Amino acid sequence: SDVCSSDLVCRATVIIATHNPSAQVPELRRNLTSQGYRQVLTFLDVHERWAGDFGDRFWLTRRNLYLENRNACLATEAIWTDDSSRDLFRSILRFRTEKAYEALPAPSGEVQYFDRTVPSPGGPLRFIDCGAYDGDTLAQLIQMGLHAEAILAFEPEPKNFDKLAQFVHGHRGSLPSQTFLYPCGVAASNAQVRLSGTGTSAHLSQSGDTVIQCVCIDDAAPSFAPTYLKMDIEGAELEALHGARRTIEGHRPSLAICLYHRPEHLWQIPLLVHGWYGDRARYYLRLYAHNGFELVFYAIASESP
Repeated sequence: SDVCSSDLVCRATVIIATHNPSAQVPELRRNLTSQGYRQVLTFLDVHERWAGDFGDRFWLTRRNLYLENRNACLATEAIWTDDSSRDLFRSILRFRTEKAYEALPAPSGEVQYFDRTVPSPGGPLRFIDCGAYDGDTLAQLIQMGLHAEAILAFEPEPKNFDKLAQFVHGHRGSLPSQTFLYPCGVAASNAQVRLSGTGTSAHLSQSGDTVIQCVCIDDAAPSFAPTYLKMDIEGAELEALHGARRTIEGHRPSLAICLYHRPEHLWQIPLLVHGWYGDRARYYLRLYAHNGFELVFYAIASESP
């Protein structure tokens, strides 16, 4: 248009300020440049300039962090079982260090946590769902026709928990009789903490308005004997794994753990689990959303202890 071809447009700087799982930033940037905008920045560009002021945003942090942890990244690269995981790990590193959106593959079309390109956990499914939200993962389990022997679900945000309970009550015929719901978060120890945000953005924060109870899985479910453990708990994954160490080492469940809430989780969580399981598990990495969000680490236990 005449407006978009004006000198003002040529001189303008446009900032794409979105930083979420849905925005297709390369497409937005292409649309803007096709309209004549020459200076198009992303939130990654802005964050790089003022990283100290913005602080970490999910996986986004100062880029030097990856150079400072180069050896840990190299060690993590060596654990992956398949080429897809290895290539994705390298792509994630390139994206985070070079702001190279083109390095990222398209999100997987598979079902998150029940990905058919990843081997299924063996044995009867005894599922611990940490960050159960409104029952969305349980709904996926039902839709895929997966039979569960027992389910233990944790969700600390009160409104989310109410929705979770309603979902379970409404699907009692599709869920096992041994389905237990805890209105708690999971952590490294048993303590009351503060929660900020609602819905999918609820997370631990010292300034939060809501006080919740956190428990460690080792204490809350000492005899549950899980075969599959999922964690999507907004950055508390590493601490919660430590709180489940006896359970994990004793029963060796397969794991599905989100890696995108904290920058350092990209190497800390895989290396922690690899230290526990070693060659008794296979390790996979899969991406389910845009911009590096919904990145999941799988450790599929090879056999029962």
